[in-house]
Amino acid sequence: MTTTRPLELQVCRQCKAVQYPVREVCRNCLGAELITEPVDDRGSVLSWTRLHASLEPEFRDRLPLLVASIHLDAGPVVLARWNGSEPAIGQPATVAMSDNHRPLLVATQAGVESND
Repeated sequence: MTTTRPLELQVCRQCKAVQYPVREVCRNCLGAELITEPVDDRGSVLSWTRLHASLEPEFRDRLPLLVASIHLDAGPVVLARWNGSEPAIGQPATVAMSDNHRPLLVATQAGVESND
């Protein structure tokens, strides 16, 4: 079972743009003061794929894995392991951070709790 915590991403102190992936300067204003803080976890599915192979031993017993590209309401597009049955393009989703693996985002259908 994967335990999750609220979604935290880099946010620019100057313009408040949310950054993903991690950056050294803001993609919007080139500001150098980026802090990690909770952001809106809601978004929608842009695309998804099913992975049948992994070079990472910790994921091999979970194959096949669904991976989704989620456009967050906060701005950026993130890649996350999809928890549940096949998502639909445009489907509302929520994204959280996994506590079980190194930095990994986990997405589920909006309104459904992660149970994997």
